[in-house]
Amino acid sequence: MLTPTDPLFTLQHSSNRSSAVTGVCFMNDLISQIYAKDEVTSEGESDSDESDCNFQCSNLLLGPQHDTVESISMAAATHSSASSHGNLRGYSLVSCHQDGSCLVWDLSNRRCVVDNINDSGDRKFGLAVHRIEDSSNRFLYHTRDARGTVTLHDLHDPIVEVMRIETNSGTFCTMSPCRVGKYAPVDHNLESNVVGGESNLVALPTENHSIAIVRDLRCNPQSLPAFRIHVQDEDSSHRYNNFGRNNKYGMLMSLALSLQYDTQKLVMGCGMEDGSVIFYDLGACGKGRSPSQVNAAEDENLCIDQDNTHASDTMNYVCTTKLGKEPVLSLDLATSYVNKMKHATQSSMSLVAVAGCAGDADEISDLPAEEQGTVTTLKVSLVNGNDCTKMQSTIRKRTPTCSISSGGKVGVSIARFRPDGRVFAVGGWDKRLRIFGRTSSKPLAVLHGAHSDSVAAMDWAEDSPATGLLATGAGDGNICVYRVLPHTQAPDA
Repeated sequence: MLTPTDPLFTLQHSSNRSSAVTGVCFMNDLISQIYAKDEVTSEGESDSDESDCNFQCSNLLLGPQHDTVESISMAAATHSSASSHGNLRGYSLVSCHQDGSCLVWDLSNRRCVVDNINDSGDRKFGLAVHRIEDSSNRFLYHTRDARGTVTLHDLHDPIVEVMRIETNSGTFCTMSPCRVGKYAPVDHNLESNVVGGESNLVALPTENHSIAIVRDLRCNPQSLPAFRIHVQDEDSSHRYNNFGRNNKYGMLMSLALSLQYDTQKLVMGCGMEDGSVIFYDLGACGKGRSPSQVNAAEDENLCIDQDNTHASDTMNYVCTTKLGKEPVLSLDLATSYVNKMKHATQSSMSLVAVAGCAGDADEISDLPAEEQGTVTTLKVSLVNGNDCTKMQSTIRKRTPTCSISSGGKVGVSIARFRPDGRVFAVGGWDKRLRIFGRTSSKPLAVLHGAHSDSVAAMDWAEDSPATGLLATGAGDGNICVYRVLPHTQAPDA
């Protein structure tokens, strides 16, 4: 019998049963109408909105724990009903795998409807898949082939490449599309609440392990990028001229790109090999202008505006925090929203970041207890001209995963905020999925038993604040779909 912490179901393709899952992403589209040939329905099933709201995994809800009148058997029955075909009609999932394959799944009947969009087999080792947050049913597929290829696809005809970008990166650092903050509380009196084309921006690694770029998917991939960031020692007087040399941070390991919703500032985060995280206010690098208004410099000094802005001025819009000695394998950003019902005149000028690091239990056990966490949340404060004249990042909390004394694997493969930023999920080397509250960073749930290998891939559905849909992929080749914390979105401001 299912318990409330079990996955709704598990997917595994028969042809690549042994290939590790390296990326998953939800696509909310009527894919069953496009691909399905045999409509599967259950007698007595309801398609009404009411049936979608019946499932409440009460022991995973945010807030104080209240006594529940439902029995375990009733909770399990509701959980089973929530995974029915009708409740998942219109949802699809894209997955990529270590063998280079990329599949499309119809979740309403749990079928693989596109066996492999990489049917030529010329791309090896899938790294990641991400949807584009513009409701266009497009997604990006990144592989670790000889050219570090990233391709853009449309769900309606996924085998066709809409665009191909060659990053020439040979590392495991993956691309990161811009998070645009769909669930932000909108103040209709502020023009800054209007999101432009930022959802078309994607951060990418390059052949230089210390350089990241941001490209606009509406532009020719052969053109110069919108931004080119050179990660180097802040204290170096040659920060923008000695690119990639003597870089104390080591290789770029992870990327995150987000639009700070209240200010419309574009912020990029870089997770580094030496355990540092570095954040850049990209809009400030162009004196507050949007990426489309910042001209690319052919001398690769794209962090500096072309009017010879002094590097020390630019450094006010960069900040670094050292998390530890282990590489930062995953990084994500979300806007820190102000509750405008309580603070009617206040505007948020910050973001929240979550970082997941590698970890060796023997080495971490020698550290002080407060430094043993491999999951770190940070506050990233942006320059506002008043109390904050320099961009700053500060650690909120370090949180451990499994017990070090148990000899478990403490490293983190992936960490992702839910689209509304209220909670985040962490996939660990210990085969477990952990759910945390953003504000307190306290664990809300630990889900285990579904995977027999490290959880390497994860994605929240775009409407997960209401539906709770969350997918994970692991080295065991399994994809698990959960319903976690449904109906816990913040009330409209």
